[in-house]
Amino acid sequence: MGAQRKRTIARTIRITQELDDLLRKDAKDKNTSVNALAYSILTKYAEWDRFFEKLRFITMAEEVFRHILEVVEEEDLIKISSELGARLPKEIAVFMFKQIDPKTLLEFFSLYAKYSGLYKCEVEAKGEEYTVIYHHDLGMAWSCFLKHFIEEAIKTVGGIAPKSELTENEVIIRFQAS
Repeated sequence: MGAQRKRTIARTIRITQELDDLLRKDAKDKNTSVNALAYSILTKYAEWDRFFEKLRFITMAEEVFRHILEVVEEEDLIKISSELGARLPKEIAVFMFKQIDPKTLLEFFSLYAKYSGLYKCEVEAKGEEYTVIYHHDLGMAWSCFLKHFIEEAIKTVGGIAPKSELTENEVIIRFQAS
C-alpha cells in the first residue's frame, strides 16, 4: 500500500496581509519556506503551547532568571528543586501523555529542552541504560537545580536512583530503567 496522503489545512486558512508579510519575512530570515515555518509553528503548538497555556507557565527574560538563581542559597535551591522534582514532572508528563514511566518522563524533559531554551538535552539509550546530558549556559546554580530536580523526578517515577555528574554548564544523568 502506498504512503498515505497528508491532509492539508492550508487551503482553508485565511490570514491578513500583515500576517502573511510577517511570515514571509521571518521565513526568509530563517532561510526556510513559509510552509516549513508554519509547520514548525503548528508543531510547537501541538507539542507544547496547548499544554503549557493550561498549566499557566510563564515566560521570563534569561537575565531575570539568572539573577534569581544567583541570589538563592545552595541549600534552598537543593530543597526547592528536590521538592518540585518529586512532583511537577510527574504531574506534567501525565497531563501531556496520559501515562508516566521513565521514557515519557524523558520525552517531557526533551520537549522542555526543545521549547524552553533553558537547556539542550541529548539522550543516549543502550537497551534499558540511559545517559542524558543537559547542557546550558546558566552557571553552577542552574546545574545544581537541574541535577536535584531531575534526580527526584526519576526516583519518583521509576523508583530508580540515578547517578549524576555536574559542571558549571552541564548535568549528566545515568540510570537503568527496568
